[in-house]
Amino acid sequence: MLDEKDIQVIRDLMAEHEARLTAKIEDQEARLTAKIEDQETRLIAKIEDQETRLTAKIEDQEASLTAKIEEAQRSAVKEAVELSTRYMDVLYETKIEPQFRLLAEGHQTLLETLAPKDRVEALEEDVAFLKTVVSSLNKELKELKKAM
Repeated sequence: MLDEKDIQVIRDLMAEHEARLTAKIEDQEARLTAKIEDQETRLIAKIEDQETRLTAKIEDQEASLTAKIEEAQRSAVKEAVELSTRYMDVLYETKIEPQFRLLAEGHQTLLETLAPKDRVEALEEDVAFLKTVVSSLNKELKELKKAM
């Protein structure tokens, strides 16, 4: 049978063994925790790197699309202006220019048939003189009628 010393030695051995196992477990736990934290740090860094790259890609595509939209808008405005210009040219050639030509021809006809200003002035003087003569003759005729 085991005496008290033997039991104490067994207890001491078991305590020593338990202490070594506890230390090994704690060491293993510390190493695993460090590995997990390291993995976590690397994964976070990878995620942040991918997020940065994707954000940059999205911004590049957005800038590219914005530039394409602006170019399309400029092109549409340019086309609209060119179409409007062609329409105005056609309108001028088919409607306005012929009317101006007719107006100019009518104006020319009026100028050709219109009496010169000096002639009109001379006729006005003659008419004024004739009015005076007619008025005078009317008075004389009335006097003659009274006398008769």
